[in-house]
Order: sequence, then C-alpha cells, then structure tokens
Amino acid sequence: MNFKRTFIFILGSFFCYAAQANDFTSDSAQKVPVLNSPFRSLQFGIAGTSSVFRDFATSPLFYNGSPMQYCLAWSKDEGRKERRLSLKYQSGKFKPELKEVQTPSTVSTIYLQYSRLWYLTSWKKTDFRLGGMLDFGGNLRINPSLQNNAAGLEIFNTLFLSAKASRDVSRLNQKSGKFLFLFKYRRVPRRRTISFQLNAAVMNNSFRNGYIYSNQANITSKPNIFYNYKFNSFSGYRLNTALEYSIFFSNGNAIRYGWNWDAFQSGEKFNRLEMAHHAFQVSFLFQIPKREKK
Repeated sequence: MNFKRTFIFILGSFFCYAAQANDFTSDSAQKVPVLNSPFRSLQFGIAGTSSVFRDFATSPLFYNGSPMQYCLAWSKDEGRKERRLSLKYQSGKFKPELKEVQTPSTVSTIYLQYSRLWYLTSWKKTDFRLGGMLDFGGNLRINPSLQNNAAGLEIFNTLFLSAKASRDVSRLNQKSGKFLFLFKYRRVPRRRTISFQLNAAVMNNSFRNGYIYSNQANITSKPNIFYNYKFNSFSGYRLNTALEYSIFFSNGNAIRYGWNWDAFQSGEKFNRLEMAHHAFQVSFLFQIPKREKK
C-alpha cells in the first residue's frame, strides 16, 4: 500500500508540473486579492490512507489497514461564504495487531459531508472563517473468524463546529534560473492557497448493536439485521482536521494536495468502537463557470 500512495503523489506531481511548465500565458498576474475570489468547482480525489479500529463488542485487538479512499465533491466559495458537499468511500482489509491471529477484517466505509463557513476577518494574507459541518457515515465490517459475529454494521452522524484559516501564498512574479547549474526552469505567476480546518464535534450520535452481535433473530425465519440496535445521541466524541494546498491554473482548474485526519469514538461502555484515519489525498478541481443571469 505504501507503493500505491507513492504512485498517487508522483502522478499528481507530474500533472502539476506539466501544467505549470506549459502554462506560460498565466501572467494575469494574480494582482488582486486571491482568497476572496469566487470559485465554484467539481472535485475528484483519490487518497492512500492509514487506518486503525478497535471494536470491544467483538475483540480488544487493534486492526490496521491501508484502504484506498475515493472522493467526489462540489464546492462553492463566494468569498464571504463557502460551501462544500462531498461523498467519500473507502474499502480494504485490516489485519489484527497480533501475528497469531491471521484472519483479516474487510471494512467498507462511506461518508456524506456538508459544510458551510462564513468569513470572519483577515490578518495580512490570511482569512479566518467559522461555521459547521454535518457528517453522515457508516461501516460494514466482515471477519469470518468471528463466526456468528462475522458481520458488523454501524451508522453514525456528527455535527461539527468548524474553524478554518486560509493563506494566500501566490507567486506574483515570474522567476527563472538554473537548477544544479544545469537545468533551466521558468516559474510563471501562479495562484496558490494553503488552508487548515479544524472540526470539533458538538453532537455525536451512533446507531449500533448491543454488546455482542449474535442474537436469536438471525436463526429465525425472519432475520432482523438491526435486532437489538440502539440509537445513542450525544454519545462519544469525534475530531477531524484537513490541511490543503491548492495550485490554480490559467484555465481556472486546480490541483489540490491534502492531509485529512479523523478520529471517532462511540460512547458505549463495554462495546465501544474506536476508529481513526489518516488520508493523504490528491484532488483535481474543475471550475464550474458562473451562469449569467438573463
């Protein structure tokens, strides 16, 4: 999986370099404030992850995996208000921390997220925004070695309070020179931004099974997959962050490198679920032209 992550970033860097190398007409010299420039886009992203989970309802062991994550998102930044709707999916095998236990667990996770941020103030070239994010997600976990408890399913949703800082790091003037005294390079003016967003849960809910997955409903003629499930409101906690670096091209499109971290813990006492993800993502942003009003 390390090879896959490396390949993703090499591929993303290649596209970024190729676009910059050929884009010599971009002297629309970013002379205007960058962060307040409206930008609407459709985003496609792929990420290599490093993930871990532990479910006390079945086992106290940590399971580690590196599933691939895929993301589709729509965003609209109007300067004073920023909105984003994204769908993320990841799936892969997780191995237990003990070598004596050989059977991995296959985990599929899906997230639907909507965030909205409002402009607060600026300091030098940095904007600060405050808002919230609503997240709906779920896991499906399959581990044949657990026999009657082989399948695990949980649904969770979180309301976050969000704070974001964005800084303009655009290159305003053309630069040229030689690298190692041999290779000539030419770097054109380029719009670039870097941002960090912190999302802290103010309401965390989960819909999960009881202490053990096995129940009599599974051996009757009318099995109930949600038998003995309980909805736990304001239960547990969740925290995530997003660090993003975006490079814009003269055609209005962009490439974005991101690191996302997410940690979740349900609130049950004996059957607590803990899960965390590190996702290293490359996204391609395609600008959506603004429709002119007739």
